Amino acid sequence: EITGLSHAPSAMTFGGFRSRAGSAMTHVDMGMLVVEEAAKSVDRFSRLSTDLANERTLLSWIRTVMSTFHGVLLLLHLQGIGAMGVADVFMTKFAMITLMVVGTFSGIKRYAVIKEALLLPEPPQKFGRPSIYWFCYLNASCMATSVVGLYLDLWTK
Repeated sequence: EITGLSHAPSAMTFGGFRSRAGSAMTHVDMGMLVVEEAAKSVDRFSRLSTDLANERTLLSWIRTVMSTFHGVLLLLHLQGIGAMGVADVFMTKFAMITLMVVGTFSGIKRYAVIKEALLLPEPPQKFGRPSIYWFCYLNASCMATSVVGLYLDLWTK
């Protein structure tokens, strides 16, 4: 028995199948069932593909944080030359550590929000995913403080 159909041979049925309501299944009805199943399969694979892309994006956030952590470890050995150098090393360390913390939590938050939206039958257009603009500005501040220290030669080992 096919879901929603019962075997009842008749000259009026499609392949001997009738709907449970008793009306004969036509070529169009069977075609619609095939199309609906195909659409469900495509939707499942599309959601799976999106979920895997979401996981890859989370891994990218983790890689970014780990690279920043590596940079912070290197900065631990630097000393500022003069008051401006000390302030620049401090600001660079502070900005990079902040970038690590914000990157970790925002990557996890973005992953969770998208994962939740993927599980909905009809994903909403807006689902509360945090913007990355502020993360980009924070990254730019890390670069700016580093550039100042490097160009003005304010750092030493």
